[in-house]
Amino acid sequence: MDRLELDEGQITRIIRYCPSVLGRSIDDSLDPSVQWIEKRFNLRDKSAVRDMICKCPALLSYNVKSNLEPKIAFLMKVLGGDESKALAILAHNPTLLSYSLEKRIQPRWEQCQEIGLSKMPALTTLIMSTNDNWDDYLERKMEQ
Repeated sequence: MDRLELDEGQITRIIRYCPSVLGRSIDDSLDPSVQWIEKRFNLRDKSAVRDMICKCPALLSYNVKSNLEPKIAFLMKVLGGDESKALAILAHNPTLLSYSLEKRIQPRWEQCQEIGLSKMPALTTLIMSTNDNWDDYLERKMEQ
């Protein structure tokens, strides 16, 4: 964590949005999470890692095996198996990883498949839209 050179404001933001980091071991939990982010997203620049963590502090608390990797794998599938594109999108907008795969991402993807959308929505639309906005989006698409 020290190598990220977080300033006081960034540390405050991380604690505010993910207070559970205060109870986590730096050596056993936080540093391995940071190292996984660096490696998985091919980030060689510490500022890129810092930006991801500051945008989505909860990344430090998610389980890699049962939470993050399944989401990344599913999003790669959505993008036609394009791992580099999926990782680039997620590195730019890591909050996409904070949404439930089972309750939001996958059901919405399946809705798109069921109504036969020829062009899939952007991941941010698919994942981050409120339920009302998502329903409106689907209605508009079905009318076209």
